[in-house]
Parts: sequence; structure tokens; C-alpha cells
Amino acid sequence: MPSCRITSWDSYGNLSVLIDGKEYNYVGVYIDLHIRLETYLEYRNYKAFFKLINNLERSPYVDKR
Repeated sequence: MPSCRITSWDSYGNLSVLIDGKEYNYVGVYIDLHIRLETYLEYRNYKAFFKLINNLERSPYVDKR
């Protein structure tokens, strides 16, 4: 199983995710998506977690840093 966790999130929508030792940063991730990501990790639903991360990568509304 991959090593993944949410390292930080704030009310401005800044999200940092650590996946297999590499950090990914996103801007524009609001609370509903953050809660979904936390829930997927809590229940070890990695397939849904990575599907949502892939959607963030392709989203025109979320900036990648």
C-alpha cells in the first residue's frame, strides 16, 4: 500500500499531501474536498483517494504548486 497522508490544510484552500515521500501542494481545495480526502484515508479507501487526487490534478479550478 502507498504511504499517503494530508500534511496540512487551511481555510484558504491550501492543501499539502505527502504521497510516498513526495509532497504535492494544491491551492483552491475547499472544506468539502478536504473532508472527503480525510475520510478516504481514515477508511483506507486508497482507490477513491487517488481518484480524487487525480481529479485535482486535472481541475482548472485548483492550482498546483
